[in-house]
Amino acid sequence: MPKSVADDKAMVAYVASKPGAIGYVSATADITGVKKLEVK
Repeated sequence: MPKSVADDKAMVAYVASKPGAIGYVSATADITGVKKLEVK
């Protein structure tokens, strides 16, 4: 089941803490601490 979180900051924190995790956030989110994979 996909993980739901309250906001972009919570998603970045979740992805940073779970090796192999993938999440999506808004284009303006601060993604410090995680890698970016841009899908076009």
